[in-house]
Amino acid sequence: MPHLQRIATGILEPIYGDQSKALNEWITGKGHKHAFVIIHKKAIIGLLSVKAHPKKSYLKISTLIVLPTHNGNGCGSKMMDYADMFAKKHGYQKIIVTVSETIPESIAFFKKRGFTIISEEKGKYKNGISEFIMQKVLTMKELRFKRRYFLMVKNGSKTLEARVDYPFIKKIKLGEVIQFFWGKNSAQVLITDIRKYRDFKHMLENENPNQLIPGIKKEDALDEYDRIYPAWKIKKCGGVRVFAFELINTY
Repeated sequence: MPHLQRIATGILEPIYGDQSKALNEWITGKGHKHAFVIIHKKAIIGLLSVKAHPKKSYLKISTLIVLPTHNGNGCGSKMMDYADMFAKKHGYQKIIVTVSETIPESIAFFKKRGFTIISEEKGKYKNGISEFIMQKVLTMKELRFKRRYFLMVKNGSKTLEARVDYPFIKKIKLGEVIQFFWGKNSAQVLITDIRKYRDFKHMLENENPNQLIPGIKKEDALDEYDRIYPAWKIKKCGGVRVFAFELINTY
């Protein structure tokens, strides 16, 4: 509480005015607010506050701040990574943030993170000061599935997915929310672990086949993958990658 109080009164109030309502929402969660902090040596050094209204198509960043003594060490980027994940996990299509013209470094930070200025409001918080409304449209990486495997994902029996290590597969990151597709059907999943193997035989020596292809016999699993992926393709791409995932929702 004292650390949040200092952030509210010492850093935010000189720019945006009274922060007593914001402070109360950080602590209580009122107004659909969620607050996340970064702690270093038992002290809060970074704060991310978002408004997640269930009837809106966007997630609003109310506050994203790092103490000046810790600027430049990646805290802001870590919190934005979390905001991206939170937004995708809860089905938001965009992220919105309001930034004062008096903080050009913040405007530059959000632009670097993929935000663009969509409007300007003058005097919203302080007379004569412009506030820029910035927006980031969210996109998700996608993996296409055959009907059989997609239904296994949907019913929760399939919790691992194995793919040849193509360049676009390498770009999928731990903690990322991505979409699985079959036809017009989709499922959002959170990537909880990534493991790499030299080939499918090596993979099946270390993974549970029934998490990859539920109901299959272990001795038949390798034949299943061999029918889908030729050996030359696996060798060319440098192996295979297994994604452990958590099903978030389906459409």
